[in-house]
Amino acid sequence: MGSNQRCPVGSERIDQNAARVNGAIVTVVLAASLVPALRPLQFYLLADFGVKVFVGFAYSPSCYLSQVVVRVLDLPVSWVPAAPKRFASAVALVFVTGALASWFAAESAIGFLAFSGVFLVCAFLESAAGFCVGCFVYRLLPAVVSESFVR
Repeated sequence: MGSNQRCPVGSERIDQNAARVNGAIVTVVLAASLVPALRPLQFYLLADFGVKVFVGFAYSPSCYLSQVVVRVLDLPVSWVPAAPKRFASAVALVFVTGALASWFAAESAIGFLAFSGVFLVCAFLESAAGFCVGCFVYRLLPAVVSESFVR
C-alpha cells in the first residue's frame, strides 16, 4: 500500500480534477465573503458542505457545477478515494460554522476572519496545488476515527 493511502479509504472514488474545480469555487465564494456586505455568502457554503457531508457529493450544487466545468474543459478523470474528501468536507463544515457563529456572536470580525482565512487557504491549496489539507489530516487519524467517513 502506498505511503499516501491507508485503510480505511473504502471503495468509493471521486474525480480529483472536479475536487480541484470545487476548491476554486469555494475559494472564490470565501474570498467574496470577506467583503462585509457579502458575508451572507457563507450561508451557501454552510448549506453546500452540509449536503456534501450528510447527503453526498452528488447532491452538492458546487460539486454539480464542478462536474460541468470538468466536462466543458474536457479535463481527464483522476480517481481518488472519497473518504478523505468527505472528512475534509466535514472539517470545512466546522470552519464555516465557526465563521458564521463568530460573525453573529462577536462585535469584532476577528473570529470570522480567522475561520474564513484558514478555510480560504485550505480551499486555495486544493484548487491551485491539488493538496487537500483535510485529506492529509485524515491519513494521520487512527482507523477507528476515519472509518466513520467510509461509505
